[in-house]
Amino acid sequence: MAPKSFSGQERTLIDQRLRAAAAECLERYGVRKTTVDELVRRAGIPKGTFYLFYPSKEALFFSLFIEYHNRIHQGFLVRLSQAGEQIGWREFADALLSMCQVAADTFLLPLMTEGGLELILRKLPPELVAEHQQTDDGSVELLFAQLPQLAGKDPKAYSAALRGAAMFYMHRPEIGEEHFDDALKITVYGICRELFSEDSP
Repeated sequence: MAPKSFSGQERTLIDQRLRAAAAECLERYGVRKTTVDELVRRAGIPKGTFYLFYPSKEALFFSLFIEYHNRIHQGFLVRLSQAGEQIGWREFADALLSMCQVAADTFLLPLMTEGGLELILRKLPPELVAEHQQTDDGSVELLFAQLPQLAGKDPKAYSAALRGAAMFYMHRPEIGEEHFDDALKITVYGICRELFSEDSP
């Protein structure tokens, strides 16, 4: 039996429903406990239809991760552009903290800090993962190239440092809710101050 064909509009609507279902499941159950059966039930489609769109739940989750990641990163760039060419370390840090907060309000940050993203990446073709990492590194390098204040700095080293700051969210209970926001701010401010310092690597 030939696979059912869909119009462009039908494909868009089905994909939107799958993505909405994936976001709900990631927030409620996480990667491990979400099944394709649960995804199609929430999306209201047959299981066979799912595989016309994605080869696995991990492929759907990764596609959704990229969408949210790019959306948040674009918001970060817009905020930087609004600050103008003479942006300093404080404006840069505040834009980063804003980006962290947006991510924390979605499934994205828990996915990155609680091992879900690692589970997804293990199930994906290595070339797809490598392509994403190259794109990510390239976007950081492009950002550095656009800011004269960051000329000569190593974008990969600071990208790693900022990922470390994001890992704060893994240890929120140990840090304590009362002081978490201040501790994160102190850390990000310190990184960005160093980033914009003439003596930094």
